[in-house]
Amino acid sequence: LQKVLRTEQAPLVLAGVDYMMGLYRRASHYPHIAQQTLSGNFDRTLPEELHTRAWHVVQPIFLECRQAAVSRFEQASAYAQASTDVRELVLAAHDGLLEVVFIPVGRQVWGHFDPETRRVDIHETQGPEDDDLLDLIGTEVLRTGGAIWAVQPDEMPTLAPAAGVLRYPVPTAVLEEAQVE
Repeated sequence: LQKVLRTEQAPLVLAGVDYMMGLYRRASHYPHIAQQTLSGNFDRTLPEELHTRAWHVVQPIFLECRQAAVSRFEQASAYAQASTDVRELVLAAHDGLLEVVFIPVGRQVWGHFDPETRRVDIHETQGPEDDDLLDLIGTEVLRTGGAIWAVQPDEMPTLAPAAGVLRYPVPTAVLEEAQVE
């Protein structure tokens, strides 16, 4: 389990008999073990049922983390360390500059990004060579170790199609260098 979780930050919910969970907690070096556990014998419990019970433990943790990320976005916005411009977010994600990004579930922004010329084109409708730029942003943020919050559209911290927190202040000229059609 240590090898599987080594780079994870997700909460781990322990499920089992109390004395075994205590032993595991003392032996584990994983820093994200949830305080609340599921106590009992789960040998004959269906995985779906165990998942449902564990979700009740982790859901408040995720909601708290998401609220902290929203607060981080609001604070960063006040200091020009955040963006809601898709072109800027594509460039920042490609350059590894995004710490956190919010992307609404079910939303697409069609266009094309050429990493060599750093040109970002956005189109109203999907063309034959287009990609979903929000997916591209998410992929790049994952690649560079940032955090992604895929949220319902009404849970976005802004009305924009995406919102991101920059790892550190970046000169506006760097984020505006995308060639625009």
